[in-house]
Amino acid sequence: VIEEGGPGDNMPARGKGRSDKCQRLIFCSGKVFYELHHARAGRKLEGVVALARLEQIAPFPSMEVALCASRYPDAEILWVQEEPKNMGA
Repeated sequence: VIEEGGPGDNMPARGKGRSDKCQRLIFCSGKVFYELHHARAGRKLEGVVALARLEQIAPFPSMEVALCASRYPDAEILWVQEEPKNMGA
């Protein structure tokens, strides 16, 4: 799990990192992270929405995900993934 501002994060510095005001923690994988990052910046939600990307899904990094989630105790936790057109129909 690569958290914003943590080891392995290759995005430019974005403010102060973790926030007590964080309402939503979004886990994702792949390029959808960058789409979420830009959408969040466009809406000025950096302190409200935290992003964490999983670079390896199998075996699932359950301990790392739990540790990351514990840093945002009051946040709603979501998983977002890219779905090709009509694959969910």
